[in-house]
Amino acid sequence: MAEKSEDTEISQFYQWIREYWAELSKSPEGELSHFLNFGVWQDDTENLYDAQEIFRQLVIKALGELNKEQIGLEVGCGIGGFAVKLVREQRLKLVCLDMLKEHLELSSEYAQQEKVEDNIEFQLGNSMMMSSLADNTFDFAYCLESSFHYPDKQQFFNEIHRVLKPGATFIIADITCNDNSKITFKQGNFFPSTKEFKYYMTKAGFHLVNHERVGMQVFRPLVEFLKEYNNQKHLRNKLTKYWERVLSNYAELCEQSLMDYEIYHLSRP
Repeated sequence: MAEKSEDTEISQFYQWIREYWAELSKSPEGELSHFLNFGVWQDDTENLYDAQEIFRQLVIKALGELNKEQIGLEVGCGIGGFAVKLVREQRLKLVCLDMLKEHLELSSEYAQQEKVEDNIEFQLGNSMMMSSLADNTFDFAYCLESSFHYPDKQQFFNEIHRVLKPGATFIIADITCNDNSKITFKQGNFFPSTKEFKYYMTKAGFHLVNHERVGMQVFRPLVEFLKEYNNQKHLRNKLTKYWERVLSNYAELCEQSLMDYEIYHLSRP
């Protein structure tokens, strides 16, 4: 019952934010990004659409050389932006897992729009109990800005390790926090510290290949962009106030070295 209640809470949250985030993430020409993530910002990045593409390219680089014979797994696929673009570019096979039915429906619509639906299988499922997925199945996997929702991260890493083939790559990118008591809004979020994150992945049996901290390129530039966007659009409501408070809090914690955004490149021996 608790798990069902948690699923409902997360579903309601994304229903509340999704339309706003889609608008926020559009290109200057009005193209949807189909992403819900924060992006990685460089000095000359002017909008969230471009920041999300910079982030996508960082993950693509970390995944390494891919080919159409491979099959990958995305855990927490959101509304399909990364999966559809990856399959469109690489023509490989992908299984996408998400706990929200509406996310899978939107992802499927996008895959059909881009004519890659035959290469992607969308599954409703729990990241901490991937019972529909067999051992030693996938050549690579990734989880992007989703694991902070998972209360049992050790079980999540154990499951990812189980379904990957020996020698496979796993990329995980997410928020870490060394003092959760400083977070303004924490309900439904489970932010580990860097030390905890590394413990979970090591205990599951992963080898750490590379580790990047990019929080200074995420939180502060994003909140400044968001504030400017809200001012230009004359948006002042509960949702915009929520995001300004949350991201300002994250930026301040990052600048105090209490929070970060980290990208881990792992391999299964």
